Amino acid sequence: MRKLSWLLLVFLPLFSFEYVVKKGDCLWDLAGKFYKDPFLWPIIYEANKDKIRDPNLIYPWQRLEIPPYKKETKEEVTQEKEEAAEEVPKEAGISTPEAVEAPQVEPEKKIEVVSVLQKKEEEKPLVKETKIERIWMSHAEGTRLIETAGFLTIEDIHEGEIKESRGVLKNAATLHDEVLIDLGGSHGIKPGDILTIIDYGGDVSNPETGEYLGKKVFILGKVRITKTDSITSTGMVVAQYAPISLPAKVARIEFPEFPTGTPEPMGILLEGRIAGFREEKPRYRPFDVVYIVPGKDQEVKPGDVFLIYRESEDEQIPIKPCGKIQVLSVRDNYSVGYIVSVEETDLRVGERLKLVGRIK
Repeated sequence: MRKLSWLLLVFLPLFSFEYVVKKGDCLWDLAGKFYKDPFLWPIIYEANKDKIRDPNLIYPWQRLEIPPYKKETKEEVTQEKEEAAEEVPKEAGISTPEAVEAPQVEPEKKIEVVSVLQKKEEEKPLVKETKIERIWMSHAEGTRLIETAGFLTIEDIHEGEIKESRGVLKNAATLHDEVLIDLGGSHGIKPGDILTIIDYGGDVSNPETGEYLGKKVFILGKVRITKTDSITSTGMVVAQYAPISLPAKVARIEFPEFPTGTPEPMGILLEGRIAGFREEKPRYRPFDVVYIVPGKDQEVKPGDVFLIYRESEDEQIPIKPCGKIQVLSVRDNYSVGYIVSVEETDLRVGERLKLVGRIK
């Protein structure tokens, strides 16, 4: 059976228009009204920087340009059929495309087309009437992701190693295996302690300044100590997130908790950059982990939302949104986050960021 892939494209006319600010308006409300996404407020701000000094403050009777926003999506529909794919229903408003055999690669970026039609001061959305659901990380989910996302370190942080597994595999450890560790009572280890199993990866630097941020720390799993003597201990692997080859490094790590609450749009003018990815890929998807700058040095907080953007090639729109990142944990000069949404999957180190939201 062959897999057939359809590419569904919709093209609609796009125009900017002038909007007269009314009492109670703010940039994120306008972005929510016209783009169906309040976190896209920088599009309107960038188009009106000569009129807006503070993105938190716009005034009645101000005349703002509302740029068009076209969110291009590539929708891949796969069907297990030998023949041509079924016809798209006419009520869908889309003509039936030709079927093309899907290459054996990951699907391309998803494209969703948004249209802005010429209007005067009508308070109508400038996008197709489609419900957009956004699910933010809960406190429990965020805390779990922090424990698996890893971080950067300049110095080695491991204190010892798992030397031996008493499971089926002798050169690797798996979940529930009993393992022998070269740390014991003389190192402050006691029964009940949880050690984190780690490995190191490549180096990451600030793409703007060249400052070395550290090497990647991968979290492979956790081991609970069951018995100790003076210089060794026995434990059980109680969590496994990746293959654990022996010898495997262990460290005592305290992970922060993710904040409780839902991000809200806010107008702090803070720029950043993507400094690296936990895993380097040709294409990136939601929940991929990223390292970004800045960090605590510029008061970034866990839960903050950054818009990924590029310079726009369209004269009508000042910036091109590429996705969003939510911060999981913050260090002195960098932060660890995950991709919430992505419109351009070919992300790379150095992508520009704007702070657009925060958990209050």
